[in-house]
Amino acid sequence: MGDLVLRPYQQDNVDFFLKNGRIYLTDDTGLGKTVTMFAAHRAIGGKCGLYVAPKFLLEDIAYKNEMHFRDEVFIYTGSIKQRRELWEIYKQDVKEYKYLITNYAMLKEIKANCIRDNFFPWDIALFDEIHDGQSGLMSFKTRKKKSKHFEQAEWFCKKVPHLILATATPMRQNIGDFFAPLHLINPKFFKGYYPFIYKYGIVSNGAFGIEIERRANDVVKFRSMLSHYMVRHLFSEVSDQLLPVTIDVIPLAMSDNQKKYYKQLEEDRWIIVDDEIEAIASTGLTKMLYQRQLLNCPRTFGINDNGTAIDYIVNEIKSLSDDATVAIFVPFRKTAKVLKEALGDNNVMIGMGGDKLGEKSAKFNASDRKKKIWIGTIQSAMGYDLIGISNMYFIGAHDSPIMNHQAEGRALAMRQTRPIHIKYLLYKGTLHQELLLRLKGKQDAIDWTTLPESLFQKKFNKI
Repeated sequence: MGDLVLRPYQQDNVDFFLKNGRIYLTDDTGLGKTVTMFAAHRAIGGKCGLYVAPKFLLEDIAYKNEMHFRDEVFIYTGSIKQRRELWEIYKQDVKEYKYLITNYAMLKEIKANCIRDNFFPWDIALFDEIHDGQSGLMSFKTRKKKSKHFEQAEWFCKKVPHLILATATPMRQNIGDFFAPLHLINPKFFKGYYPFIYKYGIVSNGAFGIEIERRANDVVKFRSMLSHYMVRHLFSEVSDQLLPVTIDVIPLAMSDNQKKYYKQLEEDRWIIVDDEIEAIASTGLTKMLYQRQLLNCPRTFGINDNGTAIDYIVNEIKSLSDDATVAIFVPFRKTAKVLKEALGDNNVMIGMGGDKLGEKSAKFNASDRKKKIWIGTIQSAMGYDLIGISNMYFIGAHDSPIMNHQAEGRALAMRQTRPIHIKYLLYKGTLHQELLLRLKGKQDAIDWTTLPESLFQKKFNKI
């Protein structure tokens, strides 16, 4: 395993896997689930594994294995012609490769190849980011209501003796989200979605059909059941095993332009700049979206003003030492482009969504330039690591607390070498204050089910 030493909570996860063999790994973002999965397979003396993840993560997963374990891996993707050739090479040389790494869209094809060739070499299946829209492994309700990828994944899950499903977000809407992964782990016990939610959930008939509350009907009973299949650690629970992270909320006042157009949106539901209509908010939701965009960066509406938050970041980065490595996350792509221009620095790299994020982040990490700056959107911040980050900034925040934690986690890599200072830049007297309240309410509802036992006891004192 090279010089890698697992953190204590990661070793707990490996021990949980050794005891159960088929598990749901739901550690917080940035706590090294990919490394844990590889380590767990090695702990059982595994010979050959199948690793499945969204396509944009494949290169990053291979990179992490090379950095920590130095196994031979085989990436299966590409054009139809390329995949035909790759399959024949892999099949012939399968003993040379520890892992076949592929994306969810390839499962149907790989399954057909396995059946045709009577070939199935894997002793474990590792499914990563199962909540992601490209996987759809958390959307199984009935045989008629399941994603195309779920059906293919189910075939592999039934054939392998060992299984790890991984996500940092085990619950997004309600406890029904747990059925699909539990069904893949133990299909004999978890047979049907509706029996599951009626057994564990609070279900009622609403105007639009069945409504399921977030909390279980018996929290103790539900958590007890999960403890046989799911393991979870939060960053706050294991922070003593990590380098120090400081998180501050910085209250900002709007610039004069921001005040003017924020008020204009609030009262008239439009933005008019130099007698030109730049935006019309026909609904309350649209108005809120435009207000958030205005707070992020007025210049995206053609207003000659970057906004207080960008000015704050530009001035603060100037004061940082030359060895600082900075990550900035924004909710809107347009803001990232304006921010890069405002920084006026050749050391700035913009990392947006797409297949090249792993490649871009690896290039960023390898660069020896001073005062490197990474700019990304909050919603695309997953599946890559930013090593050596000293300062991180958020302009605003995402509606989902999970997405914000996920972005923070980009700087919490296994090879992180320095303390991190994170700042959320939020505007006083705006919807940013309401956003914080909504985020807290959502997180509290999720915590009833997904908090680790020690933190659950401490926070709710209900058992």
